[in-house]
Amino acid sequence: MKKKLLVASAATLSIGLALGAFAHSGAMGIVKERMDGMMVMGKSMKSIAMMVKGVKDYDADTIKAAAAAIEKHSGENMTKLFPKGEKKQKVSVAKDEIWTNWEEFEALSMRLQILSQGLAASADKGLSGASDSMMGNSSMMGSGSMMGSGSMMSDSNMPTMEMMAGMSPNMIFPMIAGTCSSCHTKFRTEK
Repeated sequence: MKKKLLVASAATLSIGLALGAFAHSGAMGIVKERMDGMMVMGKSMKSIAMMVKGVKDYDADTIKAAAAAIEKHSGENMTKLFPKGEKKQKVSVAKDEIWTNWEEFEALSMRLQILSQGLAASADKGLSGASDSMMGNSSMMGSGSMMGSGSMMSDSNMPTMEMMAGMSPNMIFPMIAGTCSSCHTKFRTEK
């Protein structure tokens, strides 16, 4: 069952990346720039997921590189790509809620940046034995205790850099995935 779910999750992510590349073909300017950044983050998430799930051998340098790519495209680097008054392009999947709920969008982007820094800091720890509940019942975007609306998603429970440096990457990865999922649910339309 776990193996089928993992294969299905990997296939869904691969199809999503392929469709995203196709959808980007009509994007121009700042919209294309942010879509390209999102693709980079998606590929980085996929490479981390493959190691966390045990499909690929763990490599701290790959985790650090993926975390750096996510950090590069999050925080202010992400929010500056969503200027107020932007002329909407048909290929854009950004919801208007980004601008009407800017504080939440900005907070999620900053959270993603901080978590990616924590992931890089934890990379040399290697993987620990994470339970299925930490991974959202074996689903990268599930609703387990560290995902979606779980208590770890509130800012008051945001671990410090010192705490994350002591954690294993497979403890931080679900927090990153949950942050991405929250942002996508609230601020991205499905095409």
